[in-house]
Amino acid sequence: MAKTEAPLTSLEKGYELIGLISRMRKFKSHITRLKPLLSQFNKGQEEVINWTSFVTFPRELDKAFRGSTIEPDRFVDELKKDTTMSDDKEKITKLLLSNELGSDRPVFTAKNDGFELNVNNGSFNEHAISMSVAASHGFKFENPLDRAEYQNAMHELAKPIIAKRDRNFGVRVFDDCIASGDSIYGYLYELSKSKEGQEKLRAGVRIDAIVATPQAILLFKQLAKKIGFHLEINVSHLGYGLSDQNYIVYPEEILREAPDTIVSLKNKDESDKDKKDVNIYVVGDMGNAQKGISDDEMKRIREVKKDSEFCKFNDTRTDPHGNHPNKANKAVVENPDQPAFDFVYFARGGYLPLEFDRELNPYFKDANKIVMRGARRLFHLTKLVNVYGVVFGDE
Repeated sequence: MAKTEAPLTSLEKGYELIGLISRMRKFKSHITRLKPLLSQFNKGQEEVINWTSFVTFPRELDKAFRGSTIEPDRFVDELKKDTTMSDDKEKITKLLLSNELGSDRPVFTAKNDGFELNVNNGSFNEHAISMSVAASHGFKFENPLDRAEYQNAMHELAKPIIAKRDRNFGVRVFDDCIASGDSIYGYLYELSKSKEGQEKLRAGVRIDAIVATPQAILLFKQLAKKIGFHLEINVSHLGYGLSDQNYIVYPEEILREAPDTIVSLKNKDESDKDKKDVNIYVVGDMGNAQKGISDDEMKRIREVKKDSEFCKFNDTRTDPHGNHPNKANKAVVENPDQPAFDFVYFARGGYLPLEFDRELNPYFKDANKIVMRGARRLFHLTKLVNVYGVVFGDE
C-alpha cells in the first residue's frame, strides 16, 4: 500500500510559494468579459451587481497562498537578493515584530530602481493590537463600539501613509488590507492588457494599505518586474500568516513573539471547546469592521470616550456600507476634467481609505477617483473545471 505524503506545514507552504513566485517568467491569467455570464456571479447574492470582467488568479499560486506563512527573516532574505535595505537583517526582523510606531521614519525600507517598500510600524503597535482585539469579538463586528475602536485605529495608522506625498505614479490603489493580493493583482493585470492601462502603469504604481502580507508583496514585486512598471508599496505593518480562506492570521511562529494581549486571545479560544475556528486574526473581516455607525450610536460612543471628535469621518462618509448619517447609494466623489492620476478603491474595504484621503490627502481633488467592486469567485468553466479568480464590477 502506497504511503500518503504528510501535508505541508504553513512554513513549508510559504517556502513553496516564494519559489513559485520567483520562478514565474510570465504571468498567465485569463480575462473574461462578463455580460453573458452575469447570472452566475449574482446567484445567491442579496444584490444584483453589474459585473464586467473576471480575471483568473495564476493556478499554480492559488493553493500555495492558502494556509501559508512567511516569517520576517525569510521575507528579508528574499528582498535582500536585489534591494538595498534600511538596516541589517537582525535589526529589521526585531523592528518588524516590535511595538514601534515609526513616527520619524519607517521601521523597514527596501528599494531598488524599480521597487520600493516602506513598512511604517512594528506588527505589535498599539493600534494593530486594538484591531486584533476587536476582531476577536466576532467576525460580524455587530458591536458599534468595536467598529468605532477598529476604525479609529485604521485612521491613526493611515495618517503617515497619506502623509508620504509623492506624485510619481499613474495609478494609486489604497486598500484596507492585502492578504493574497488577488484583487489588486487582477486589476493591475487587466490594466496591462490595454493601451491606456499600459500608459498608466508606465507612469508608476503606488499601493497603500493598513496591513499586508509578505506573500502579496512578493507577488506584486514580481508582477511589476515582469510587466515592467515602477512599484511603490506603503503599509502600516505586516501580517505573516494566511488561513485556508486567505484571511490574515497570527501563525504559531509569530505568536511566540507576540505580547500577552495577543497570546491571551489564543488562550481564550482554546478554552472554548465548541469553537471550530482556532485562528487568531490580525484584522478579521475588515469589510464588516468598516460598516458606518448611526448618529445616535456614535453620540453615545463619543460620550463614553469623552471625545467629541472621535471617528469624525463617520459624519462625512457617503458610501452605502452601514447606517451612518450621510449614507448614500454609492460613495460620492467629484472628479476633475483633467485628472493627474487614478486613485483606486475597492468597495467596502476601500470606503474608509477613501474618506481618509478626502480628509487628509491634498492630491485627492486632482485624482480620478475609481470606486469599484472586486470579489473572489470560483468560475465554473465547465461542469468539471472550476477556475479561481476575481470578478470586477461597478459599485
